[in-house]
Amino acid sequence: MQPHEIQRALRLITSTQFKRDRRFPIAVLARLSGLSRAILYEARAGRYLTPRVIASLTPLLTAIIAGALRVERRERTWRVSTVGQLEMYPSQFSER
Repeated sequence: MQPHEIQRALRLITSTQFKRDRRFPIAVLARLSGLSRAILYEARAGRYLTPRVIASLTPLLTAIIAGALRVERRERTWRVSTVGQLEMYPSQFSER
């Protein structure tokens, strides 16, 4: 994904219309991607879109928008589950 596509996808999943249908909290996305919530908020605003941030968010945002990743509330925690066949390999994530 390009930087502007990452920004658009982050704005989409945090919009009220998207939250009405399927909620995916920023905190859960931050934990899955290995980034902080502050970085995600900066990326949503169009700032701090480094290659590492883009590489970390691309497979996750693609899966969330496609509906392959869902999240559900379990008492005090969030549980992420896959819907269908989801192919993610370690090479798709950023190297630290």
